[in-house]
Amino acid sequence: LDAMPSTLTPAAQLADIRARLTQIQADIDGLAAQTLPAADAIARLDAWIRDQSARFDPAHAARTFTTANSHLLHVCDARGGRQGENAVQVDLAPVLCGLFGPEIKRRLASVIENEAGTPGPSLAERPEILDRWNAELERLEREEEAIIRAAETAGERLARRPDARPEIVLAP
Repeated sequence: LDAMPSTLTPAAQLADIRARLTQIQADIDGLAAQTLPAADAIARLDAWIRDQSARFDPAHAARTFTTANSHLLHVCDARGGRQGENAVQVDLAPVLCGLFGPEIKRRLASVIENEAGTPGPSLAERPEILDRWNAELERLEREEEAIIRAAETAGERLARRPDARPEIVLAP
């Protein structure tokens, strides 16, 4: 980034740095919400379907038990969490993925591939982007603290941000 022009007052320099800090923090916070490229999204979908399929036990689902009037199949085993006095939450994902995983993947992959919009960075690129933004964030925070200290030395009091990191404020 460009060096701060020396003609600006410390308060104006601080306002500029804080605006840039806010923007970088918004970029960092928004990265996780950006759409993945189709290949990454489909790879995640595939991994999820495999994980859910592995939780499905066809041998258990095929066992029956008898009540007074009928034979019941364990396909929808209701070992889920209780939602209330008369309700149980059942997780059907393992059953559906175990029985129809390839079809679910094919249909959802088609939706992902046809999704409109510009995808964000790939999963492989995101750590490097975050590292770069975090380094810039730290550099700006240190510059912010230097301006505050220089202003204090000159007799001008400038307030620190309430969320200023102690390791930067207390650094020599």
